[in-house]
Amino acid sequence: MVRLVRVKSAANNAFDYKIYERSVRSYTNRSPREFKEMQKAELTAERMRDLVALRVRVSDDEAFMLYQRERSRAVVRTVLLQRDWFAKWAADASNEAVERWASENSAQVDDAWKSAQATWKEGCAVASEIMSEFPPGADDQDKVLARDKIEQARKLLGEKRPFADVARQLSDGATAVAGGELGCLNDSYGEGSKELVEAVQKLEVGALSPVIESARGFHVLKLDQKLSAADVERVGRRTVARKLAVRFEADERMQKFGQTLIERAAKGDKLEDVTRELAEATVAQAKTAAKGPKPKGDDGHPALDDALRPKVEISAPFGPTQNPLPAALPSEAPASKAFALGGADAVHPDLIATEQGYAVMQLKEKELATREGFQKDRAQIFHALRQEKSYDAVSRYLAELRRAKGDKLKVNEHFAEDPKTEGRSDDY
Repeated sequence: MVRLVRVKSAANNAFDYKIYERSVRSYTNRSPREFKEMQKAELTAERMRDLVALRVRVSDDEAFMLYQRERSRAVVRTVLLQRDWFAKWAADASNEAVERWASENSAQVDDAWKSAQATWKEGCAVASEIMSEFPPGADDQDKVLARDKIEQARKLLGEKRPFADVARQLSDGATAVAGGELGCLNDSYGEGSKELVEAVQKLEVGALSPVIESARGFHVLKLDQKLSAADVERVGRRTVARKLAVRFEADERMQKFGQTLIERAAKGDKLEDVTRELAEATVAQAKTAAKGPKPKGDDGHPALDDALRPKVEISAPFGPTQNPLPAALPSEAPASKAFALGGADAVHPDLIATEQGYAVMQLKEKELATREGFQKDRAQIFHALRQEKSYDAVSRYLAELRRAKGDKLKVNEHFAEDPKTEGRSDDY
């Protein structure tokens, strides 16, 4: 907070008032008299800051808590359970299952149908979609990668792979969880709807479109049916019910998967082994498991290669105030939960809610700061904490002063002016 300025003559190294005056004007944009007044005001303010800071107290326990926050470290294993993975690969999306769920949850279906009903009209094209998305403003390389993916999908469809299976495996669209089912394709699709509506109108029922490019990516469409008046409500309600049913069953299976994983890991089973075993069992039991010929070299189920599959990830070392699980909801505080665990391999007993589903967390290692280590750095910690609390005390004092004085508080704007830089010399 101090700048040295030139005030001595180069000839005799003696104080030169003219040099001093020129330096003050150059660096502060003030006359020597104004500069002295400013320094008096600053010294008064500094004294007030010191008086306010004198009230600051730092206890030994408070300093140790700060030391613990800064020096304690933990590492956790986490398994993210993604709702979309369970929706795509574990939920039964068959018409029979959907209609059974709809009959048991008619109120939810009624509400959803009221919102969607306006988009279902006689003669509309009921279609399914596989989309290979590219980002807004995509360059040529982005489009090449997206094109390769949609061509792979088109090839699998040519090998008689079921459309719904290929959609679950390769589509980037939100409809992938329901096998690509779009429902009535119209302007409600959003950006890119014009190209798709025009393309689907040219198809025969059951036929596949060529690859279509829109503002969102590349698409392959299948025309499922042209909707007759008699089928509008039946097909429309079943389509909206399918989305609800798939999500409902996905949540149910996801929670069961997570609870089983927690129970078995808590008994001592290795988290990686149990996660893989449960994922394989989930896929094997699913009624919508992919059927038909697999691509060459594909020895496993595509669900087990899906990027969203449950898998163990190991966090970087983190402290009590950091977040080892960025996807967790703010209310979950995963760091606090991790440090509350007893020791290595201990498992948090509950599922942790995330933006995409849930997570299971197991402690890998934990190192807590000790009193012995604290004593070595005690002086430095006290100084840092006292300084931090002093800044806070001054800020609160000023806030209270502004609140109490209101319009009576005057600010000298002259002190906030930027100094002129013309003619400035950096010679001291």
